[in-house]
Amino acid sequence: MKITIFGTRGSYPVCIPDILEYGGNTTCIFVEEKDEHIIIDGGSGIVNLGRHIINNQDKYPKNLRIVVTHTHWDHVLGFPFFSPFYKVDYSINIYGADSETMNVKDVFSKQHHPHNFPIPFESLKAKISFNTLDGDDTILLNHLKIKTYQLNHPGKDLGYRFESESGTFVFLTDLAPIENNYLGIGWNEQAKADPKSFEKKYYEGLVKFIDGANLIMHDTNFTEEEIKNKRHWGHSTPDDAIKLAFRINIPPTVILSHHDPFHTDKDMDNIYQYSKDLGKKMGVDILVAKEGGEFTL
Repeated sequence: MKITIFGTRGSYPVCIPDILEYGGNTTCIFVEEKDEHIIIDGGSGIVNLGRHIINNQDKYPKNLRIVVTHTHWDHVLGFPFFSPFYKVDYSINIYGADSETMNVKDVFSKQHHPHNFPIPFESLKAKISFNTLDGDDTILLNHLKIKTYQLNHPGKDLGYRFESESGTFVFLTDLAPIENNYLGIGWNEQAKADPKSFEKKYYEGLVKFIDGANLIMHDTNFTEEEIKNKRHWGHSTPDDAIKLAFRINIPPTVILSHHDPFHTDKDMDNIYQYSKDLGKKMGVDILVAKEGGEFTL
């Protein structure tokens, strides 16, 4: 399984000289396993991925799949600029969770409203289909099994687990500590009767979701100092990611991701070094997401 990073940032794209080493595009990951090609999220990084796919048509099949973690702007803003949508010979299956007010198709089609974008959704030439997922679903493909888990973030945010013969990769973006911090749709109501039991069930489910993984890419948007008074924003720290991995008998390697747009290359170097030192103490290997980075299982 090959994992290639086309977007590393959260919140919004940045383009300044001192972020070039880690990249400035928002979240987009490309997972390849034999003849399966899965795109995770459509942040601004999907623009370059689309060009890469079109420029290498002999290498990639024209049947693509896109899984959407959630529909906040930084994870979907690149979709109208994704080149394969405009090619008649492409077939694209899109998976994601419905919100309280919109289904997955609505999110895509409304980006093409005339007030937002000049090309109507109906004018896209590719064959596009939509599939609704929830927090405990499984997609069975020829060479991959994909599982979902709802994460602690405003709205309905899904984590994805990719299992194949070569190994297991888990993608967890936009999740916050659960303690007294219930961010998902309807979670405050669910937790009201027994908050501690609700927290325990969520965290045990998350640990089970990553158990047996070789590699996890985890939101580490904030430092411990920065997350103060921002836990309700729905993001994590390197400490959170490492402590989660430590719960597994054989801890997976952790890739730091969803970098804050204010974090320069120097900031990221410091965060990476801090995380490696903490990981070493706890027996967890640490890597960091950089645009163009590749990982192979």
